[in-house]
Amino acid sequence: MARIMVTGASGYIGSVLVDHLLKENHQVLAVDWMLFGGFPLEPFLDNPNFELLHQDIREIPVRTFRGVDMVCDLAGLPNEQCCALNPDLSREINVHARARVARIAKAMGVKRHIALTSCEAYDVAAGKTADERSPLRTGSVYMRANQELENSLLGTSTEEFSATILRTGSVYGLSRRMRFDAIANAAALHAHMARRFRLPGSPQCTLPFIHVRDVARAILAALIAPLEDVAGRVFNLASQSLSFAEIVEMASEVLGEEMQFDFAASTEVYPETNVSFEAFQAHTGFVPRISVDQGMLEVFIALKGERTEANTATNTAKFYRELIKQGSETEARQLT
Repeated sequence: MARIMVTGASGYIGSVLVDHLLKENHQVLAVDWMLFGGFPLEPFLDNPNFELLHQDIREIPVRTFRGVDMVCDLAGLPNEQCCALNPDLSREINVHARARVARIAKAMGVKRHIALTSCEAYDVAAGKTADERSPLRTGSVYMRANQELENSLLGTSTEEFSATILRTGSVYGLSRRMRFDAIANAAALHAHMARRFRLPGSPQCTLPFIHVRDVARAILAALIAPLEDVAGRVFNLASQSLSFAEIVEMASEVLGEEMQFDFAASTEVYPETNVSFEAFQAHTGFVPRISVDQGMLEVFIALKGERTEANTATNTAKFYRELIKQGSETEARQLT
């Protein structure tokens, strides 16, 4: 049994990861700013292997790392729309605070450190396949922050401290802290509401995708893999690459709803490239289990059964903008 710290534990991926780690009989120290509330972690409060710390990672005390064996770093602003609201704050959190967590972890004797970034980052010609060695895009605050963080973390990896980067695809599927600003989840939502689905880009825009429960499984696979297979390495993490046109077609077919859709200009630049995710499987044996169509269907069924719903908080950038508009919360002032 390992004691594992999860930052961003109350988030879309974090709450699913906490559940998975507890089911695998690990001890979990969950750390979160709780900007969206702590409700995703409430089912675990009575679990003796679960501990919750309400804490901004920018101010996390060194003593918190005592007895921690592994760190899963999921904290940070999750996309370009959020980062563009305040580029300076984005760097403060997504680069400096996350790098600080790794430095403290290393100094306190933590052996393994896993950090998530994005594999929607490659600057490769349309129709080509990108792997972990391909050139990266630097045109956005979010992407530059990811690259700066990766460079910082990989520089800390030693024989005693294993730092591993997982570049995730666009994540989909059910979570207690649901997000409907993710493309596949948004497709299920618009089919449920019989609303026109406006995709942010062209039909040829292509993204890698990964189910949220597969992300949790992959993180644990990286934590328990032999050090020589994962230490100081970057891996793409996805199950399949699909164009926006394919997503719409899949949603119409799988969900049984005639999708009304169009494509619109976006502040985010989506690539038209496929992404290779074979390296992680080769080094860890990990194989994704849940396809995009299965994930969309589970979200669609949950919406129909009123087990989840869309609101302001399920679109992260909209939630941040609402905080800024209200202007009364400390968190809102930090975002402006």
